Amino acid sequence: MLFSMFSKQDWEEAAARMRRVHSEWLTGAMKHGKRPPRIPVRKVSEGGWAELMETEAGRAWAEEFWQGALEHPDAG
Repeated sequence: MLFSMFSKQDWEEAAARMRRVHSEWLTGAMKHGKRPPRIPVRKVSEGGWAELMETEAGRAWAEEFWQGALEHPDAG
């Protein structure tokens, strides 16, 4: 099994790295005045983000946000 290939220390170090990267990203976003996206409480198919996704500008914003987030050097 894949999980058995990694020790508990490996998992703990990876988790610490992920927390650090996330913290640095949030700190940078706050310093530059970027509002973090709100987390919807419902799936899009159930009406979550409906107001945002109803507009062309909202859909463009969502596309730009995810493109930037996924292309960021810390994303992968």
